[in-house]
Amino acid sequence: MSLTPPPSPSPNRSQTSAIFNAAVSAFVAWMTTFVTEFNLALGTISAAIAAALAAVLSATSATSLTVGTGAQSLTVAAGLSFGPGQWVLIARSSAPSSTWMFGQVVTYSDTNLVVGVTSVLGAGTFTDWTVSLSGPRGADGNVTVGKTIALALIFGD
Repeated sequence: MSLTPPPSPSPNRSQTSAIFNAAVSAFVAWMTTFVTEFNLALGTISAAIAAALAAVLSATSATSLTVGTGAQSLTVAAGLSFGPGQWVLIARSSAPSSTWMFGQVVTYSDTNLVVGVTSVLGAGTFTDWTVSLSGPRGADGNVTVGKTIALALIFGD
């Protein structure tokens, strides 16, 4: 997407009053177009950044896991940005708000992610998981399901 360049000549106090007034009017009219085009471009850029960050800050896994605390080992894609000590949410892809495990990354190497799970919701054994970078639990113990930090930074809560 391209942005419309500003009109020429640009307003300059050395211009005659008539030329200056016409240039200011043209510039103000251009600003409306510019703001609209800029906001569209910013939306496109934000979406591209969010997609790029989500690709390295979240993962899916078909590993069979039983919901529970302690060490949970998942097979995920290589090349992700998980590191020891980071908080992650392992949510069931088909029921993320009712089945999840929350904890800190112990290790991530090649395609093996080990998470020390400290909190859970739900029960059972499943093979459809989404792992998302998270943050520590709030003072009230709540865990926000379905957002990565990157997306929250870009789009807000």
